[in-house]
Amino acid sequence: MRELTPLHARVLIGVGIKSLGYLIIASGIFLSLKDKNLALKVVYIGVCFVIFGWFLVLRAFKLASFFKVKKSERFDRNFKISAHISGGLFGIKEGDNAEVAGVVRERSGKRWIPARGSVVLVVNGVVLGRCKLKDGKFSFKLPNLRRGNYDVQVRHVEGCEEKRLRMNVMSFDEWRRCVMTVVIAVFLLSMLVLLSLTPLLMR
Repeated sequence: MRELTPLHARVLIGVGIKSLGYLIIASGIFLSLKDKNLALKVVYIGVCFVIFGWFLVLRAFKLASFFKVKKSERFDRNFKISAHISGGLFGIKEGDNAEVAGVVRERSGKRWIPARGSVVLVVNGVVLGRCKLKDGKFSFKLPNLRRGNYDVQVRHVEGCEEKRLRMNVMSFDEWRRCVMTVVIAVFLLSMLVLLSLTPLLMR
């Protein structure tokens, strides 16, 4: 069973919110048969949910550096590395622990299979650890992080392949503002939905 990482949780929350937005839009379309003004408000709220949901999904992908296609992931090579950084649900703040995990695969004919060997973790040019691959998988712990930007590199020793990630560790104040922004946005969207549906429920 695959572990639910904070990255997956962020993606699932975003998908759930935008799916709810699509349902609200659909309900607004049906409401237009009775009250077009109310239906327009409901559709507008649904659109806000969809936009906010997509924002959370895209932010999760950005934090995981999934949009950065590296040379190590090209399929004309014998090895490829997939890696991600996981931490807090709303980002990593100073004092938090982070995990760099992923898998290394090697080409076997037309298939990709788990690679053997070992990987080295390099952070800001300093080697912090080395671990042996288990079924192609690796994992490193980064404890008690300080605020700042980190250049994280995962190197497969035997395959001479490298995966580079960027990690931003926020101060507590920055992290708190991020959390409050999300909480306030969800609260306001929920209140808009309730206020728009109240006239319909009172009929």
